[in-house]
Amino acid sequence: GSIVGFEELWSAYVLENDTLDYYQAPFEVINRYELGRYITPYGIQLDLEDGWTWVFDVTDFAPLLRDSVELEAGNWQELLDLKFVFIEGTPAREVKRIENFWVGNYGLSNMDEYVTDRTFEMEEDEVGLKLRTVATGHGFGSGNNCAEFCYNTHSVQVNGNQEWSWEIMHECDDNALYPQGGTWIYARAGWCPGKEGKLEEFELTPFIQNGEVTVDYDIEADPYGNYVFESQMVTYGPLNHQTDVEINQIIAPSTFKLNSRINPMCDNPVIRIRNLGAQPLTSCIIQFGIVGGASDSYTWTGNLGFDEYEDVVLTSTDPNMWAGDDEELLTFFAQVTYPNDLFVDENTYNDYATSTFYRPPVYTYGEGEDDDNRMIVVLKTNNAYWESECTLYDMNGNVVWHRDDYSAGNTTYRDTLTLNAGCYMFLLDDTGDDGLNFFANNDGNGDCRLDRVQGLDFKIFEDDFGADIRHYFYFDTDLVSVNESTIPAASLSVYPNPVDEMCRLDISGFSGMTEVEMHDMSGRKVKSLRINAGVQQSTYLRVNDLAAGVYTLTARDHKQMATTRVVVK
Repeated sequence: GSIVGFEELWSAYVLENDTLDYYQAPFEVINRYELGRYITPYGIQLDLEDGWTWVFDVTDFAPLLRDSVELEAGNWQELLDLKFVFIEGTPAREVKRIENFWVGNYGLSNMDEYVTDRTFEMEEDEVGLKLRTVATGHGFGSGNNCAEFCYNTHSVQVNGNQEWSWEIMHECDDNALYPQGGTWIYARAGWCPGKEGKLEEFELTPFIQNGEVTVDYDIEADPYGNYVFESQMVTYGPLNHQTDVEINQIIAPSTFKLNSRINPMCDNPVIRIRNLGAQPLTSCIIQFGIVGGASDSYTWTGNLGFDEYEDVVLTSTDPNMWAGDDEELLTFFAQVTYPNDLFVDENTYNDYATSTFYRPPVYTYGEGEDDDNRMIVVLKTNNAYWESECTLYDMNGNVVWHRDDYSAGNTTYRDTLTLNAGCYMFLLDDTGDDGLNFFANNDGNGDCRLDRVQGLDFKIFEDDFGADIRHYFYFDTDLVSVNESTIPAASLSVYPNPVDEMCRLDISGFSGMTEVEMHDMSGRKVKSLRINAGVQQSTYLRVNDLAAGVYTLTARDHKQMATTRVVVK
């Protein structure tokens, strides 16, 4: 063949320098607004599976989100899918105007020079005012690790008076998105990896004087670190409804991943209600249950001002909530009616909500295995063995088993429990808030699992879990614990129930000194008393100092126990 010379080869390839436009000419950035701040998770060893969803309420930005809008997401790691959901109906109040107030990346050493007191003037048709702020601290490695890891107090002054103050540090060891790489469990200033930046909202309407409000934002000074700071003033028209109760969200039962730390659950649905009416919300009826199945009703009482909310813990009586096929996708519903004993809610589009959910996993000895009612809790301690605690609760909130006396590190402990059929919650708690395995300490590695007497494990838990693991399950067995079946009949009753101030406790079947304890739904003891069952069978309990909700009462003597539930209004 022929040989091509270097000059001939070079002349055959001519490169033309030109400009290829991929996009149209960019819009001029006149005024940038941050709709929401989200800090991406630490990606090492992170599996996002089929994706996670974070929700931002951008109603206050409605005046800006019209016609043509240029949107930007400052993310170069994960693929983001951005959606806007439009809610039909009349809003609680019309947004008139939104304006940036303080915006910048400020060093803590001189932040007071830039974030100074400012007076905001209202316009003629504006009667409501709110301040929104997002402050996330960044920077560490010098001094006391400000601003990312140092504790400091933030405050808002209105018309020369301090009206709000709070500690900026945000706990991260209970992050629903876990495990992550890096130091994901460390508390941080206003943010956590894989979570939204903490939004603070301050209703300034009561402070308007002569059509204006003077506001200042303060942070304790430090020579190190900085805060990325965004804030807006939002003005509104008058409230559109006198009475309007909203189901803001269904926290449990739910398949929403940000609530996965407490889901799937047994029989205590949790919903968030919010008052969007001008009148204080003092009562409402909540109906709830499985769509197509039985429903329950609960009378809520309290005192919520405009835009205030409360997480309400309910009690379901339908065993289909927790017993059955754990792979069947079900739909839960909640509906609020009769706000303040009124027949009509002025705004009905937010009275009803649904969530999809799965029942808790079912643990049983299957075909080909001898039926058994034993479960083994296996815990291998790490070097910080004193930080580990394990507790098993029944569905009434009673402690079935507890252990916190682990005495050696790098040691495997096996506790065999005898359980009857029912729904339970297993709590694995690390008091150091760094799980059983975390790369940035010297605690070493531990692990925990729920085991069968024979066959494979029921459940193997993640060891890098941060603060704790709450695991609900249904234990399916035909056997009955001998100890429980031989307990003599005993009873505990409460009247009235629900109760708002004082109730009477009646016991029967007990002997001698009987201990009575009251626990909230997190298992925390809130009251206790003693009754000498030999001389009295009733007593009174005052509950007007307790928050509204569902509580568990337990009475026990040296041989037996009885449990009931109390609803405090």
